[in-house]
Amino acid sequence: MACILDNTGATIPGVWLAAKEVTRARMNPVAAEQERFGNSHDLKLIFVEHIGYYLTMACIKAAYMLFYTGLYFRADCRRKIPLYIAWGIYAASYISGLFLLFFWCHPLSDNWHPTNPYCSSVFSLPIFTTLALLNIITDLAILLPLFTLLSSLRLQPLEKASLAVIMGIGSISIVASMVRLVVVGKRLKEKPQMDWDTARVCFLLCIAEILFAVVAFVGPSFRGVFIGWRKERSRRESKQEVIQEEFCDKRRFRVFEGCGSLSDEKGLRVGTPKSSGGETEDTEFSARI
Repeated sequence: MACILDNTGATIPGVWLAAKEVTRARMNPVAAEQERFGNSHDLKLIFVEHIGYYLTMACIKAAYMLFYTGLYFRADCRRKIPLYIAWGIYAASYISGLFLLFFWCHPLSDNWHPTNPYCSSVFSLPIFTTLALLNIITDLAILLPLFTLLSSLRLQPLEKASLAVIMGIGSISIVASMVRLVVVGKRLKEKPQMDWDTARVCFLLCIAEILFAVVAFVGPSFRGVFIGWRKERSRRESKQEVIQEEFCDKRRFRVFEGCGSLSDEKGLRVGTPKSSGGETEDTEFSARI
């Protein structure tokens, strides 16, 4: 679901924005960088795109929370308070965020037909700052039950390393949110309305935020592929060892390269039975190396 929303809410508007920039730059390169969204069609598409981005992040983080909830019950972890706190912060954050996006401007059409300087809600500095802070707080709250859960699980060193890599990838998404808050917030503070250059920066950071969040979530699914590859490799190595041992056993009275180690002596003494009795006589075979 998150991937579908990502494609519709970020990729398609991103292509549209790039096409717009190329067209405007051909007409007047200087004015293209300073031009704001001047028509209702552009404003409406940006508003819909922002709603798509917001719902995408909500779906991704809900998937994280459901995954952690399942781990809590499987591990029989009794310390579920951090999990409940994270769920509460997540629900309050995204419900309040959707209310702000839809009801900050009244009527709703003011988001693409602005009649006051505080609309649209996407370009409003107070709304942008509030939503960005709520997004970062939710990201940090989601990490809270994870640290509590780690103390209840017995993990192998490889699993710990894999989990550290996944957390590192997920932290890049949080860093992208912080960068978006600082960079885009500063630009909106200098200019009350978003121009094309600011929109490009905002789009790129939003896509990076979604990308790393999705990669961090789907990363554990490759664990089965990695384990299967390791088992197949181990099976092949074991098969080669068995073949090598059989090869050596069949020719144990001869000297082959790679079939055991030779003694420091130049000869190999092998006992052969006498023809007349049970005693053996020693026969020396010289092995030149």
